[in-house]
This record gives sequence, C-alpha cells and structure tokens, in this order.
Amino acid sequence: MAKKSKMDRESDDVLNILQRFGKYQIVQYFYILVPTVFISMGNVNYVFVAGDIDYRCAVPECDAVDNSFSPSWWQDSSGSLSSKLNRCNMPILNVTYLNENHCDNNSFTSATTECKEWIYGSNKTIVAWLDLACSPWKTNLVGTIHSIGSVFGMLLGGWAADRFGRKSTYIVTSMGIIIGNIKTFIRSYYGYLAAEFIESIISGAAFAAGMVLIIEISGNNQRILSGVLYAYAIYVGEAIIAGIAMYVPAWHWIIYVVCTPPILFIFYIILLEESPRWLVLNNKLNNARRLLKLISKSNNIKINLNDLDELDEAKLRQICKVEKESKKEGYREALASVDMLKRVSIVTVARFTVTFIYYGLVANSVWLPGNKYVNYVLTALMSFPGDILPLYFMNKFGRRWPLFYGYIICGMACVSSVFVPECMYKNLY
Repeated sequence: MAKKSKMDRESDDVLNILQRFGKYQIVQYFYILVPTVFISMGNVNYVFVAGDIDYRCAVPECDAVDNSFSPSWWQDSSGSLSSKLNRCNMPILNVTYLNENHCDNNSFTSATTECKEWIYGSNKTIVAWLDLACSPWKTNLVGTIHSIGSVFGMLLGGWAADRFGRKSTYIVTSMGIIIGNIKTFIRSYYGYLAAEFIESIISGAAFAAGMVLIIEISGNNQRILSGVLYAYAIYVGEAIIAGIAMYVPAWHWIIYVVCTPPILFIFYIILLEESPRWLVLNNKLNNARRLLKLISKSNNIKINLNDLDELDEAKLRQICKVEKESKKEGYREALASVDMLKRVSIVTVARFTVTFIYYGLVANSVWLPGNKYVNYVLTALMSFPGDILPLYFMNKFGRRWPLFYGYIICGMACVSSVFVPECMYKNLY
C-alpha cells in the first residue's frame, strides 16, 4: 500500500511540474523582464525626444549681426517679444530706426507677422532637428503614430508567437528595437514618422510575445503574479527613461542609450527557454521532455528524470494543459462565436479606455508645475500600489468583479477632477 502511495505521489509530481514555482521561474522571469524594461523605455521616449523647447522667430535683418537665442535687441520693456505667447509671431521692423543692420528696442513697431523661420534655444529634442517650431500637432503626432503602430505590433506579435514560437519572436523583436537608432540620422519629418511607426510595431510585438511567454511558464496560481511583475517592468522602464532624459544632454543620445543595448539580447538564444505549452502544441515533444527535465532539476522536484523520457504525447498534453484539437480553428472560426465576439469587443473597449487614460496622464505629467522629470517618474511609479491589489482581489473574487469596480472607481476619479476648485491649484502655476 505504501509503495502504491509513493507511486501516486510521483505521478502527481510529474503532472504538476509546471505548477511548481521555483528557481526556474525566477531565472526565466528575470530574462523576460529585462528586455521589457528597454522596450518600455523605447515605447515612451517620444515624451522627451519630441518634447517642447524654447525658440523665437528669426529676424534676418537683425540676426545677421547677432543670431543668438536671446539677443539684446529682442527684449523689450514688457518682455512680450520673448514670451512663449509671441514666439510664433515676428515683430515688424520700423525701417526708420534701422541703421546699418543695428537693431534695438526702437527698431520694431507694435505690429507682428507670422514667423517663417526660427532660432532655437537648444537642440535637446527633435523640434529643433526637424524644425517643428509652432507645429505642436506634429510633435503630438509622433506619439499618436507610435500608439497606432503598437496596436498593429501586438497583433503581429501574437501571430508570430504562435507561428514561430514565443522565444524566437521575443528575442527577434527585443533586439529589433535597435532600429530606433535610425531616427537619429533622418532629417525628414515624415521619414521620422515612418521610422517611429516601424519601431513601434516591433516593440508592440515584443510586448505581446513577452506577456504570453511569462504567463505560459507560470503555474495557474502564479499567473496573476507574472502579469503584475510584467507590468512592474514596464513602469520601471518608464521611470528610468525620465532619469536618462534628465542627465543625457540631447535627444540623439537618449535614443542611443535606450536602443543600442538590446543587441545583447542575442545571447538569449542560449539563456531563454521556450514555452513548454508551445512545444507540445507544435509536436516538438523531445524538446518538451528536455525542458521538463530542466524545470524539474532547477526546482528540485523529486522525480525520476528517466520517467520523463517515456512520457507520450497524451501525458505531455495533460501536463501542459493542452487539449488535442479535433480540427484547426482560425480567426474566422473564433469570431464566428457570439460569446467570443462579445468578449473580444468588451476587452478591446476596456483596454483602449484604460490605456488612453493611463498614457494620457503619464505623457501630460511633464506639463505639471515643478520638475517635469520628477513628475514623470512619480506618475509612472504611482501604478505600483495599484498592481498589488490584483494579487489579492483577483485570486479572492475572480477577474470580473475587480475589473468592474476598478473601472467604476477610475471613471469616478476622472470625472471628479473636473469639480476641483480652481483656487486649490491656480497658485501652482
């Protein structure tokens, strides 16, 4: 009887290999989360790379002598000529006082005209590089294009992860963000947008592949934890990019710092492991057995490793929670289901809404009073407490109700901000 009980325990250990949390998951989590930090930095670097800088209108008759950003002749008694409110308008010269290309406060009339050229106070962002003065819609479009590209990238990443494997897709896309370096050589605005779009597709695909991989190597009880850790890696990346932008002098170097190191992820060919579930789904059974042995050794699971060599396809599917498909289904078959279509629609709207709110708050935090870099770091890190809550609530009450009440509270908070009295914050500006 004791012998039978021991065999039953060994059988349970084999079936629950992937449910155990140990050294294997910790190491693989680390390998997955490091690229996520860099991908996250690349995903939001446009906030600083395309940020606003000081500039003024160019006055050719006066700039011929002194074309510095703050020449003495540009200042007047009211300071209005150098005001940001007037930096898109050029003061009209009073030719009566203009003598031998020498300008002073008396060289201008009170009238202004629209600027055609600008003098920039620095080259810290692409505003100067691409001559985007007085075109805020162009700098805003950089972030919009990046967001649109990320959507397409996630769709592409999901397909590629199914077709070529989670590991291969994640390595290629994580390394692929080095393409962002190309932007530093582009002098055309629309060429820059094209490079931004391609980069965002790659980073979006990496996000999708990384998320799938970290969840599939986790047991049922660790899936929420893996999602929270993945989100934390994103927040850390968003905070680090603000620190980089604070100390790195120019936008070129911000991109180099973020987009160059990912070339080292080529070593993940050796370090990172594939999802056992994908291996079984694609009939790579020998690789799946090898991986189960590795997991057993790393997590110190007391089983006979030779028994794993004898696992047939049915047993491997049972371990990896993979059902045998009677027929292969594609997107058309999946979306033909009313329940599936309803869930996809609800999740899409919910995800769009929360992403719009989150990145709207984060991106616009740089316009708040105070140090824009500190504001951005604090806004990114304030999500840390919020992601701890799912560890308890989603394990205790399921997924539906915590999401429902989370969205309700979030909506109420956004609406209530409208009713904050102006006297509480006007002195901050």
